[in-house]
Parts: sequence; C-alpha cells; structure tokens
Amino acid sequence: ILLGGIAVFTSIMLYQLRKQSVAPNVPESKPKAEVVQPSCNVDLMLTIDRSGSMRQNYAAAKSAAAALVNKLDSLDTQNIVRVGLVSFAGTASLDIGLTNNLSSVSTAISSMPATSSGTCIECGLTTTNSELIAKKVSGTKQIVVLLSDGKVNGGGDPIPVADSGRG
Repeated sequence: ILLGGIAVFTSIMLYQLRKQSVAPNVPESKPKAEVVQPSCNVDLMLTIDRSGSMRQNYAAAKSAAAALVNKLDSLDTQNIVRVGLVSFAGTASLDIGLTNNLSSVSTAISSMPATSSGTCIECGLTTTNSELIAKKVSGTKQIVVLLSDGKVNGGGDPIPVADSGRG
C-alpha cells in the first residue's frame, strides 16, 4: 500500500490477509515491509488495538508499529514526518500527540500494556480523527495505520468514523 509517499505493510495486516487466503497449505513467510523517504509533509497516526482479543497478536502489532516508527525516524532527515499514537480497547486514549520526536513514540509503544477489556474500534478512530483535525497543517498528507484483529465488541460501527476521516 503506498500512502502519501510511504509504503506501509504491517505484519498484523499481512497475517490477517494470509489467514483469510484461499491457499491454506502455502507456508507462511515472514512479512516484509518497505518504507521509503517521504516526499512531502506527513502526519501518521498509529491506532493500536490493545484489547483482550488481541492477546495472540498484540506483540506482533507493537513490533510492527515500532519497526515502522524506527524506520521513519531513520529516513526522515528533513524532519517532515510527525507520528502520533492512539491505543484502544473498551475506550481510547491519545498516548502521544502528533510529534517529530519519533523516539518518544517508540518508547510509548514499547510501554503500552495490553488489557482484557472489549474492543471499540470506533473509539480509537474517533480519537485518531480528533488529533488529525486539531493538528492539521495545510498541504500535509494524513495517514492512519490501524492495527487490530477487527473483532468489534463495543462501541458503534467504525466504518462511518473511518469514512469521516477521509476529508
């Protein structure tokens, strides 16, 4: 997926795609990601599900998010990328607002605990959209990377919230 000059592939996304594949006998290979130097200002929000249903995939989601942030940090020589972090389960929290200090985002990801509560993707996306709207800079590409198993058991339908963020 190429978004705003950044190719984004996360291990959790590829895992879900593989899991739904019609070729179940194909051996799994390690997902590969390619992140390229952005050619414009980018605001990227990581929205991570830390609910009980993510128990099996939570470490992989955190690892994928941290790898993306670390790669962006190494490539962003012009300081044109801001990254923010939202985590959610039954409710959502803005863990780190959009910032150029990508090492602080990595630290927040590594210290983010899992929970045993429900999954409100709508809550996560609402908090994400609020941060993008509040910190919008003209001409900046806005990207949301949602890491979740997609098992909604709280809140409303996340699709209208996701669609509203396409501004």
